[in-house]
Amino acid sequence: MPRAAIDELILTERARLGDLLPSLSESEWATPSLCDGWTVRDVVGHLVVAMTADRMRFLAGFVRAGGNFDRATDRAARVESARSNAEILAAFTTASARINPPPFFGPAAPL
Repeated sequence: MPRAAIDELILTERARLGDLLPSLSESEWATPSLCDGWTVRDVVGHLVVAMTADRMRFLAGFVRAGGNFDRATDRAARVESARSNAEILAAFTTASARINPPPFFGPAAPL
């Protein structure tokens, strides 16, 4: 699939999610997600981190997590998800318009 088509899919899905998130109640933000141990809030925090991460920030977190990718990802997502709904939504909205593939994973990774 051409890169432009991948980028368009990413932007479309982010826009759909961005339209949905403001309507969530506190209990919906706290609902367990399909990602083991994460709530909807944690998943959105993870998405923000993935959309804004750069290689150096990723590597620093990876090193702090003792080289454990899952631990580094979990920590970063939980830091972001500890913010208020308004802050998470603002960060998601700002970041969602940028195409910034997560470091080392390529352009289709956000899908």
